[in-house]
Amino acid sequence: MEQVPISDDSFATVARQIAEKHKSLINGLTKLYDVLIAMRYISSSDVLRPPHSSQTVSVDMLQGLGLESEVINLVKLLPFTRPEVTWGYQEEGIELMPRSKAVAYSVGDTDPDFLADLRWGDFSKRDEGTKLLHPWMLKLTYGGDYGIHMIYNTRDRKFWLLRF
Repeated sequence: MEQVPISDDSFATVARQIAEKHKSLINGLTKLYDVLIAMRYISSSDVLRPPHSSQTVSVDMLQGLGLESEVINLVKLLPFTRPEVTWGYQEEGIELMPRSKAVAYSVGDTDPDFLADLRWGDFSKRDEGTKLLHPWMLKLTYGGDYGIHMIYNTRDRKFWLLRF
């Protein structure tokens, strides 16, 4: 049976379960952004804090990427930068690690080419039929051709750092 992402109205009932399962990721990203703010690398107003509604995160867009409902609902619980910060600062976006910019799944980050790139996977982490990351995996950084792609597996809650 296919799961569907939950509506904004009923999100609170499932959010606690998702937050508990993925608390290491949620807390880690929150602390990372807090450190970047404390360092004045970014401003506190640059970070969109969860929980996100359909005004901030486009469920339709994420479904169009083929992501599982757990991943889509997890995105609603992650902090990320505003679209103009993700793409506007330092010419190529906010780097969370060398040559790798933060990925923000917000309504303003809807460039079709970039969204398609978020699903491309490394040989060891992709579906060989589609060449895409599995739908239970979430890309957290985008490294282009030379940086590092940080990928989170929602099933086993492990991270991969990949170079293409």
